[in-house]
Amino acid sequence: MSPSPQFLIVLLCSVCALANGDERIRLDRNNLLEFRRVDGTVLPVKTSEEWQLRKAEILQGMQEVMGQMPGDTHRITLDIK
Repeated sequence: MSPSPQFLIVLLCSVCALANGDERIRLDRNNLLEFRRVDGTVLPVKTSEEWQLRKAEILQGMQEVMGQMPGDTHRITLDIK
């Protein structure tokens, strides 16, 4: 199932707002099932598309602290012994 075009637009707007330093109050780190809409409204996550928005916000915050995630070029094969 591919995401709807509307979802992708909302996701892109959310990530851009975060990347541009949009200074909003941080969501509760102990309640991962809340997300912020583009207009700033905080709502509970009810769909997988809304979770993708929250996940993008979590990832953005994590990368602000830890730096960018390594890409697929840095992956190695799992060597189970």
